[in-house]
Amino acid sequence: MDNPDFTSPLQLMLLRNLPDMAVLVFDADLRYHLAEGTELENWPEETGGIVGQTLGAVFPADHQTLFEPLYRRVFAGETVLEECQLYDMTYHVRLFPLAEAGEVIQFGAAIYQNMTVQAELVGVLHNQEYRYERLFEQTNDAIFILDTEGRHVEVNQRALEMFGYSLTEMIGMKYNQLVATDDLDQSTGILHGMLGGQVYPVYERTFIKKDGTSLIAEVNIALVQAHEGSPMYIQSVVRDITARKLTEARLRESEQRYRILTEVISDLAYAFRVDEHGKRVMEWITEDSYQRITGYRSEETHPQGSFLLWHPEDVPQIRADRNRVLAGGAGTDEYRLVTKQGETRWMRVYRRPE
Repeated sequence: MDNPDFTSPLQLMLLRNLPDMAVLVFDADLRYHLAEGTELENWPEETGGIVGQTLGAVFPADHQTLFEPLYRRVFAGETVLEECQLYDMTYHVRLFPLAEAGEVIQFGAAIYQNMTVQAELVGVLHNQEYRYERLFEQTNDAIFILDTEGRHVEVNQRALEMFGYSLTEMIGMKYNQLVATDDLDQSTGILHGMLGGQVYPVYERTFIKKDGTSLIAEVNIALVQAHEGSPMYIQSVVRDITARKLTEARLRESEQRYRILTEVISDLAYAFRVDEHGKRVMEWITEDSYQRITGYRSEETHPQGSFLLWHPEDVPQIRADRNRVLAGGAGTDEYRLVTKQGETRWMRVYRRPE
């Protein structure tokens, strides 16, 4: 069979400069009549070594086994798409007949496109998506993906558990269906501000769960944008801090009760600890009663030592009784206290170690 002229010089120039591609033309004997394209440079055989040879002579045995039946399908009028590994590279291969409809098919073409880089990128992307999915589902925080209208398009399992909804109920729900009424205006303002390019620090928000109970949370929210800067979606990470807020509230309440107690208590109370050097360190004192009984503020007397307040004749006994407590004992004793105004008062002191 004569070797036909498939291309003009201009067409040959175009074929020879196709990026990452090799174009092969073959006959019914699977012998090549044309081999062009920059991808040929990555193959062991040069262009001249392919033309005139058959599929089996040019390519490795595994490639021949895969492609020989595909080449032959071309002469039945089929167009075939295949992905393969060749010379440690990934290729998309398109095979098709070179003939008009109704004509006898004498030649077929195979276009090899090198997809190695794309395949590697896809693999990296899949790995990243897998890691993101694991992080998305395993974090202890609720994660919401919202569209620019504020509707949930994706949520993680923790969000469902935190708010008590099913996935079907949550998807498509607007953010304002979860926000407490008092916080709605601020939440709407934040949504509009974000779409306008404003960035917000972490803030607190009160939500309402499906069962009607409230949930206090820290919200970290960010706008995700396309490369050209247009808004794509909003990502919101919600951390339940209800228990922490309740603890803080109880602490404030306890501090308030203690403050009220120190203001109205008639007795003087205090606690101290002994540091590693044997020095007494004041932990707390009922300041109001201290001032009322002694006439001093506590910061006036502490630098001068605790024995300043007591009658000099009682100091040796006070020192002995205190040492007894430091040794693990307890006791109730009476001493004379001298106020800032010089008045002498008898005090009953209850001591116990902790």
